[in-house]
Amino acid sequence: KKTDLIFETMIRPPVGEVVCVSFNYKKYSSGGYRSALTAIAWPLRGRPGMVSVFRDSPGQAAWVRAQITFREIDNQFLVMFRARGPPTRDDILRIAVDDVRVVEGVCREG
Repeated sequence: KKTDLIFETMIRPPVGEVVCVSFNYKKYSSGGYRSALTAIAWPLRGRPGMVSVFRDSPGQAAWVRAQITFREIDNQFLVMFRARGPPTRDDILRIAVDDVRVVEGVCREG
């Protein structure tokens, strides 16, 4: 199964066609299964940009910070996150996303 988290507000295209999407996340599997959390920049017209994050949180309560640069954003777009569940019913996958920010330009450390 998969779960989508969609921010329904359309974002204006950036002047330089490049945006940085930064966010905090928790991703923890009780059985140790590594699954992807995919960040998506979905344009009004055209193909979506997708980047998968595989790093798990070091523990159930630990947040991890991610920054993803999306390029060639030439029209309005929305941000969404997608996750797929673990392969067995015995495993429990916990995912949380917080503090999502979208700014023009390439992502910078810090």
